[in-house]
Amino acid sequence: MKAIIQRFFILFFYAGCVIQIQADFVPASLAWSKKLNGAISGISLSRDEKVILVATSVDKEIDGRSRYPLLSRFNTRGTRLWQISLKSPVRDLDLDEKGNMIVISNYQNELIAFNAQGKKRWSVDVTCRPFVVDHSKSIFCYHDDDAQPQVAFDVFDWNGKKKVSFPIESDALGFKLSKDQKNVILFLADNRIILIDSKGQKTLENTIDGDVIDVSVSSGNQPRLAILSKDKNKKQKVLVFDSQFKSLGSFPLQNPGYQIEFSSSNEFVFYSSNTQLGQEWGGFSVPSSDGGVSWKASSKIPSEYSYPLLVTFDTVLMGREGLDLEESAHILAYGHSGVLKWDLDLKLNAGDCIQLYKVSGSASFLVAGTEYANINFYRVLNKINQ
Repeated sequence: MKAIIQRFFILFFYAGCVIQIQADFVPASLAWSKKLNGAISGISLSRDEKVILVATSVDKEIDGRSRYPLLSRFNTRGTRLWQISLKSPVRDLDLDEKGNMIVISNYQNELIAFNAQGKKRWSVDVTCRPFVVDHSKSIFCYHDDDAQPQVAFDVFDWNGKKKVSFPIESDALGFKLSKDQKNVILFLADNRIILIDSKGQKTLENTIDGDVIDVSVSSGNQPRLAILSKDKNKKQKVLVFDSQFKSLGSFPLQNPGYQIEFSSSNEFVFYSSNTQLGQEWGGFSVPSSDGGVSWKASSKIPSEYSYPLLVTFDTVLMGREGLDLEESAHILAYGHSGVLKWDLDLKLNAGDCIQLYKVSGSASFLVAGTEYANINFYRVLNKINQ
């Protein structure tokens, strides 16, 4: 009985009101699960929602483990179309809209491209996180903490030729691509914010008063910028600007946040927080008349794993821990206005936990990788557009 009562501890705040929601309906369910031959280190989904790419690394604690890192391609029915052995574990991976251009980076400081059949196309020596951009047929290669500090990113064409190298004097701390892949936002250790177009050229630069924690950039030809920052009193707020860096609002956070994301319509900014007091996530309407939270939800259980906040064209997804020792982690889906669409119990085996998860662009399915090397495919049975 205790576990049933605890399911009501998810709170929903909307327009200043607090409403308790019983989140135990399940219009999404596990469609298939596969045990893999190594620890799951990366998942990427094609934008046409037909290809699932999974990277695994060698783990001696996994039964039937491979002696080599692996890269595998699945379809949404769970059929493994191919699997190739790699000489080094995957750091990160991405693919184009239809899965014809597959790009990985590894721990031997290589960027490697494969075709749809898993055949190697080319490789270059560089340490980065790849982002495959369809409309410009380019690959943004972001130099994160492990990479060359004097360069923020390189841009390669699909034949592996370097087209742009973006120099910096301060370390790059964050890089995000807009949902339409037309805009890039970069932030540096000296709190500079740089807006970049899809060709890798700078279009705007400014400095923020305070420490930048995370950023997001909207779609469109006149993108909006959102910046999660912390002032000298350690208070956090989300700052929103237009493409000319004119302020569109300032939104204080009650609890320390770690991620912000724009909605596809650019009308909302979403945030997530995880502290010893529990998890919190929600959204702001931009611009806002009162500078307040439009909606938020929370769980009183803190998470050992800071779940990524995932945003599709009509859905916001957030993970939370089980509310007691017998309950698995859940993924919750909301409409952009904050209406709860579904609450998915991941139904993991005892002791297992989520390592990473990705959602399709239409939010019609979810792919999760677990610590016990399972790849789980969950299909949404009843989409509700809110």
